[in-house]
Amino acid sequence: MHYTVMTSAVCNVCVVWEGKNDRFRVRRIFLLERGADARRHIKRFYQEATRSQCKGVDALLRGIRRYFKSGSIGFDLSDTHMAGRSKFENNVYKATAHIPPGKVASYRTLASMCDCRSARAIGRVMAKNPYPLLVPCHRVIHSSGKIGGFQTGPLMKRRLLELEGVKFDESGTVPKSFFLCKR
Repeated sequence: MHYTVMTSAVCNVCVVWEGKNDRFRVRRIFLLERGADARRHIKRFYQEATRSQCKGVDALLRGIRRYFKSGSIGFDLSDTHMAGRSKFENNVYKATAHIPPGKVASYRTLASMCDCRSARAIGRVMAKNPYPLLVPCHRVIHSSGKIGGFQTGPLMKRRLLELEGVKFDESGTVPKSFFLCKR
């Protein structure tokens, strides 16, 4: 198990991965506030991880750096370690990956996309998302337009949405014009 840390103007990005070069699999991505002790954070979850470099992970981090500069993202889930997740979780992650930058979907809409009747079930899966940015859980919000929770906190979620061009009204909610499907 290995990890790589990238510092950006937005946050620290920590990628935990296994394998080598073109045959790597991302196990987890952590988004941490700038100044956070990335090594200490990673060791809480992956004690055996060592800091390393990998061409494939370096390419992923270049893509994340481009995303932080432009809000445009071009990732897929092929480099992730989806084993050990339920079929439902994988379906939710795949559906979430189809929400385009600059748009949001409500938990309820995402539930409908996944043939699920429970927006809360979607929220639970989003809370466990091991691949923020690759699975853009920050684009899933309450149907009221409130942004809800995020692993790194609501400020980071808002920062990512604004980076992608999503606007907020004076009360801090996302206007319905940004919803993938009208609420």
